Amino acid sequence: MPHWCSCSQCVRSLEEWVEGVRSDTAAGAVDGTVHQLAAATLAYCHALAAHIQIIGPALANEASYARAASQITGVQDRNALLLSLYMRKVLAQLNLSLRNKSEQYPDALKAIFLLNNTLYLLQGLQRSGLLDVLMLAEPECEASYRDMIQDYKNAYVQSWNKLLSHLSLDEPLPSKLRDKDRQMLKDKFSVRYLLGTHWCLLVRRIKCSSREKRYPDLMWWAGTKLPGGLWRKKRASGQICKSHSPVFTK
Repeated sequence: MPHWCSCSQCVRSLEEWVEGVRSDTAAGAVDGTVHQLAAATLAYCHALAAHIQIIGPALANEASYARAASQITGVQDRNALLLSLYMRKVLAQLNLSLRNKSEQYPDALKAIFLLNNTLYLLQGLQRSGLLDVLMLAEPECEASYRDMIQDYKNAYVQSWNKLLSHLSLDEPLPSKLRDKDRQMLKDKFSVRYLLGTHWCLLVRRIKCSSREKRYPDLMWWAGTKLPGGLWRKKRASGQICKSHSPVFTK
């Protein structure tokens, strides 16, 4: 009886971890780097593998795992198979959670976030040898990870199509960019950036001119309340019109 209770508590703890992965609400980093949940899950799988002689028998007492294991033939190490089934469940839930978290990002960064996390998981599983364990229950897992990585790469490239559609290129870009092609794109983006910058400055000056005409006395009074250095910065950036600049003495 004590042994059964111990196994039951172990399985309960394992299932609580799966639920924790599913319900995790921590947002991703603003730059789309590897999420802490992915790192924690990979470390957790490493820890379980180190105690496979305990985890395996505990999972064998759970009907759903025992039934799933009985349907897979040709595996001699039953403990490794049971751990593989559990890892498959955890990583599937992690993948779903990461996809949900990716919705906070714009298209380009969304693809980067998913790419970073998927590549991190695949490489971590390979380095630790856990990929071989996972393949006992999911023989095509490596191919699935690589397919996802390629899909995220394609999604990232496609996210630039809207911007590229506004660039008039002298010739179509090849599938693999040469140095000349990279420089051409860089030059085109530089021109587009400069045009956008000048346009923003023009709009700012027009707004400033409009405020100046409507509230000339108020703008001058506001300017006299600012320190000289701050006034000069605002005037230089176009936030305050030069015609209403107060005179500051050194």
